[in-house]
Amino acid sequence: MSCLLTQGFTLDCLGDNAGGVKEIYITEFNNATAITTVSGAITAITMAAGKQFWKYELYSEQGEVTENAIKKPENGTIAHEQSVKIPLYKQETNKRNELYIVAKNRVLIIIKDSNDKYWLYGEGYGLNLVSRLATFGKLIDDRNGYELEFTGKEPLPSKEVASGIIAALLLPA
Repeated sequence: MSCLLTQGFTLDCLGDNAGGVKEIYITEFNNATAITTVSGAITAITMAAGKQFWKYELYSEQGEVTENAIKKPENGTIAHEQSVKIPLYKQETNKRNELYIVAKNRVLIIIKDSNDKYWLYGEGYGLNLVSRLATFGKLIDDRNGYELEFTGKEPLPSKEVASGIIAALLLPA
């Protein structure tokens, strides 16, 4: 069997592309009842009644998202290891309680990158909060807060999410 290539790529202009994560949006994995994909991009996400995504704002150059494609020719498979790492500032009871609930769930995460594009992680199997490090710091100007790491493995790479659907996802369905 042959998988035909469909396009090439030219060298892009420099300076109109930025790294980093501005925001993430989190919901329980089962809250999304349907995800519509057209040409490899997500055009709609249907949420269960009363459910929504929750916004986590980040300072610049703080969040990190990676996706590593792992091909095993001997098995005929490709998997995509996804990781989302973010800090949250200030340890507070409400954050502690919410993060405890997050840790009990598989979640979907939409990230807004520094180019104002949105990407969905955990679409097929969800992501898990695998590490929640609480630190008070040592020095007065050290961060007091949390370091979160979500990971998961998917059969397909993350997909871009149409920006026009984000506002509706932040309201209860």
